[in-house]
Amino acid sequence: MTLDLESFGSIRSFTDECLRRFGRLDGLVLNGGIAKSFLDSNSFGVTAHGFESMIGVNYLGNVQVCELLLPLLRATPGARVVAMTSTAAANSYPCGIDYGSWRHRTLEYTDWAAYGQSKLALALYVKGLQKREPFVLALACHPGVASTGLTEHRGRWLDAVYAAFVYGVLGMRLEKMALSPLYCLVTEGLTPGGVYHPVGRSGFLTHWYQRMGALQMPVPVTIDHPDLWGRTQDALREAEALNPPAGRSTSKPLRQKTC
Repeated sequence: MTLDLESFGSIRSFTDECLRRFGRLDGLVLNGGIAKSFLDSNSFGVTAHGFESMIGVNYLGNVQVCELLLPLLRATPGARVVAMTSTAAANSYPCGIDYGSWRHRTLEYTDWAAYGQSKLALALYVKGLQKREPFVLALACHPGVASTGLTEHRGRWLDAVYAAFVYGVLGMRLEKMALSPLYCLVTEGLTPGGVYHPVGRSGFLTHWYQRMGALQMPVPVTIDHPDLWGRTQDALREAEALNPPAGRSTSKPLRQKTC
């Protein structure tokens, strides 16, 4: 089945087909995403619906899939949702979720901050989903670090050197990355709304040393965003109401700091 997380039309077609073909859904892993580079700040782009590409694909696209498939999850005793997050959540903007950056290139934009924001948002969404839909076990999962081709380097020597260190020294084998989401899908007794690291270790994501490891200032990242759920629902409704243009813009005016 075809699914493009950048397009809400594709998401709607995919979920409609799922609802038509299947009567239950035991486990939903929100795994699709994009990352771009580690250290670049010049690859800002937007989706067909005008969202910054990483918040649009990694977060809003996955959330829309989950919410449109809730009828199947509700019909399945013991259903689970596992959102693939990352310790890169610590590399988000210091304010955590910068809602102004969802549609505009802010002064603080970097690829890694935008990626980190999308992963922090997923982990927080899981907690909100667990509170609102207690019939499902909702979990966030950091699968680990491995060279999957998710990041790009585009000839930047510093990015290439940094990636070699991250993947060569800190990374793991690809098959090991599958163990953490599998653990979340099948293990009994897990904490509802919890975040799990490889393999089976619970905790959260925003540690100061993660920022230093990504060559960022070790400042704390705000993780208290009680308005995230409402803002997310507003963004999804807005995207659903739009007819996306045939092409995509790749730049937006630079905006002032919004958080």
